[in-house]
Amino acid sequence: MKLFVYLAACFYLTSCTWSGIRTPSSVKGRHIIVTLHGVRGNDVSYGDFHSIIKGNLEKLDSSYSVETINWTYPVGSAVEEKRKDEFTGKEFLAKTWNPHDIAKKFNFDMFLGPQAKIKDLGPNDKISLIAYSMGGLMAMSWYYDTMHNFSNLAPRYKYSADIHAELLKKLERVENVIGLGAVYWGSLDSEVGWTLLENGDLAEIKKVVPKVKEFCASADVKKITEGQSLWATATGAVTGWFGSKKEELTTQQKNERFVKNATLATCNSVGFIEGSYVLKAVDKVPDLVLSGLKKGMAGAGNVSVHEIDNMRLTSDAINVMRLGRINHLTNQDLKTRFKARWSSIVGVFPCLGKKDKGLTCTEFVSEDYKRINDGLVTLFSGLYRRETDGPVMSPSAVADFLFYTEAPGNENSAISADQFQNTQQIQ
Repeated sequence: MKLFVYLAACFYLTSCTWSGIRTPSSVKGRHIIVTLHGVRGNDVSYGDFHSIIKGNLEKLDSSYSVETINWTYPVGSAVEEKRKDEFTGKEFLAKTWNPHDIAKKFNFDMFLGPQAKIKDLGPNDKISLIAYSMGGLMAMSWYYDTMHNFSNLAPRYKYSADIHAELLKKLERVENVIGLGAVYWGSLDSEVGWTLLENGDLAEIKKVVPKVKEFCASADVKKITEGQSLWATATGAVTGWFGSKKEELTTQQKNERFVKNATLATCNSVGFIEGSYVLKAVDKVPDLVLSGLKKGMAGAGNVSVHEIDNMRLTSDAINVMRLGRINHLTNQDLKTRFKARWSSIVGVFPCLGKKDKGLTCTEFVSEDYKRINDGLVTLFSGLYRRETDGPVMSPSAVADFLFYTEAPGNENSAISADQFQNTQQIQ
């Protein structure tokens, strides 16, 4: 895990708690940290993060013992399965899968089920969530679905009054929700992609083409792509008229070739779209092609179109979360009672081919890597802004999200409290 993610996670988990939240007394409290993965995620998505964060947080704040839980939920092919409601036992099609189903599963696995992981909480115990990518959508859906008892949703989602009251006591204990490139308010990629996946509509994709065309027309990118055909495959295999031969490539050479090929293929595609009279006249992708794309996503990619649908900027799931948050922050009783601090961390664009083992985004192993990275930052960002990753929309419309910006070359420095800004301060 990147250095700044680890440093930022430690910062958020050990400082700046809201006024009014419990403070440790002589009784040692538990700090329960639950991690949520993203698309295609599983039980090993966070690697050694749990042991690392536990050891370091207990050193930073000895008044808490740290417990970590890596919680998994259905993704990809699992989304397509039939499932049973935990309480009624009734079977329903998982094709209706959405974050509200996941919210029910989270409450069952954590608090309500016979094997619940967080059955009882002491007076000094607290909960933090760390959510990667689509896990951010799951975290926020769970938070507001639970707070409002699934208001405006199907009756089967609602809890009885006594169960809901018990869950609200647990919700009070959530102090931090840290998003790592989290889909809090939707993914731009999902919005663009869904218009294609739903009915083959190319309108949104065509809107993106001018931006990519501008990127490909930049002098630095042209140095990589002009006059070139696709380089040999990243594996080093070269097939010719008289059979095959294998190049001996280092890992670095394979990686570099892969990035060059991806850039060249993208720019060639843009040129083809711009110059094709057929594609200019066509507004939809044929069903035959579309079905193959969906099959490939579900098979090799283990991504369900239902996941993409729910991560759209304008999806029903995102709208329900927006309403839930508005109702929370405009109701003084709810605002006073539930004080989780929401954060969004992770770089806007990952830096490819770094020379210094990932500490900075300024030194690259090749000039081509530098050209591509600089082109992406200039075109799509203009700042080294650590808020969320490329496909995920900024949560800047929300008053209590935090972000930080940094000067180029400063990526390896620890994050101090005064580097963070609240979006309320930014006009």
